[in-house]
Amino acid sequence: MGKSSNRTFEGSRRTVCLLVAAAFVTAALLYSSSPAYAQEEGYVPLTGEFAEKQYFGKKISMDYQDAEVKSVLRVLSEVSGMNIIAGDDVAGKVTIKLENVPWDQALDVILKTKKLGMVQEGNIIRVAPAVSLQAEDTQRLAAEQSKLMLEELVLEMVPVSYANADDLKQSVQSVLSSRGTVVVDERTNVLVIKDVKTTLEQAKKLIINLDTQTPQVQIMARIVEANTDFTRELGVKWGGIYYADAAHGNPTGLTFPNSVRVSGANATGEQIGGTTTGQQVGGTAAGSTIPSIPNANYVVNLPAPIGLGAGGGVGITMGSVNDVVSLDLQLSAMETRGEGKVISQPKVVTLDNKEASITQGVSIPFQIRQQGETSLSFIEANLNLTVTPHVTNDKSIVMVIQIAKNAPNTAIPTSTGDPAIDKKEAKTETLVRNGETAVIGGIFASEESRTELSVPWLSRIPILGFFFRDRKQTNKRTELLIFITPRIVQDKPVV
Repeated sequence: MGKSSNRTFEGSRRTVCLLVAAAFVTAALLYSSSPAYAQEEGYVPLTGEFAEKQYFGKKISMDYQDAEVKSVLRVLSEVSGMNIIAGDDVAGKVTIKLENVPWDQALDVILKTKKLGMVQEGNIIRVAPAVSLQAEDTQRLAAEQSKLMLEELVLEMVPVSYANADDLKQSVQSVLSSRGTVVVDERTNVLVIKDVKTTLEQAKKLIINLDTQTPQVQIMARIVEANTDFTRELGVKWGGIYYADAAHGNPTGLTFPNSVRVSGANATGEQIGGTTTGQQVGGTAAGSTIPSIPNANYVVNLPAPIGLGAGGGVGITMGSVNDVVSLDLQLSAMETRGEGKVISQPKVVTLDNKEASITQGVSIPFQIRQQGETSLSFIEANLNLTVTPHVTNDKSIVMVIQIAKNAPNTAIPTSTGDPAIDKKEAKTETLVRNGETAVIGGIFASEESRTELSVPWLSRIPILGFFFRDRKQTNKRTELLIFITPRIVQDKPVV
């Protein structure tokens, strides 16, 4: 009966303890969730400290009060399957209650709570005070440094093939030990490195990774200029003469006017009885050959250019037997069509991130007069391509491009008589994939004009108005397109 009573008493005592512990836990949770508790100075939620670290261990539940740390570590070792070793300096008790928590997170919380640290080697975890582990790290580093100071130095010359050895010096120096040195031999482009063997091998690996061949890029540009001209002109000139006098047998029979002569008042300016008109029509000397027409005084003189290299015309002359009445009519028409295309194709090869330029053209001398003195100056009229490429990791090419095609233009009159400069330029930065062609710029210009020379009022008469006017229609179109094609130059394998 005595033993039974003791057992009953012991069970009742454990039940009371559990109830009391549950009451304390409930009170603590209610207290921690209150705003007053959250605002207390020094309060730091545990989740904030461990939320950034990811845990993947098996989830466990633990409920211990004043348990030995070593005993808790032993339980974690059985659950995780890891070998956990704790020395004599690992001591103390911990009260912990965790529900469905990864074992590695539970271990991390316990170690931080007791200011412990761990070192994992394979499936063995060694637990010790954090101060002891830091002291071990310091001693190990000191031992390695002492060994490094005693290790024999090795001298090696590393040739640099593609890069500039002086550019690699600073990068190599960053991986050398405190005893290591690096010197550049500019004549042979060689790095002379002196250091311990281990560090020297690291420096050589770094040089191999940095000393790579710089890719070459071929940039080809095409400047396409297309011009279309169309001109059409329709003209007419006609005139005649009428006599009413005794000389032509057609007297008026009146005292006044006894004789009458009616003719056109628009002089042709041509040489009657000759072959050359000497007339400038539409700004161009016609130089045409027209049969001589007597009494060629025109009422309307609005012809289109005819003759050699120009249009064509039809002339009609009518007159009476006694030359009392004569009529002259000339119809002229001119139509010109022109199409032109100019393709300029500069090409240049350069290294990655290196500017390249190619130029072709002429230097045009210009006279400059200042204060009574004359000096000679030159202006460039060139085809120029300037480009700086950069090859990206996906084999695209970023290019800073400046392309120009400047040429002399004698069609534009200047006060000094020197030719004008016709400029076509583009400057841009673009991204193009290897081998593809992109249009980096273009200009389209269209010019349409209609000109009419006419006799007022009479030219507006339907149908008959054609004989009192000259019409000229001009259409001009110019197109400018600039293409760019970059291509990475691939090295041929050595046979």
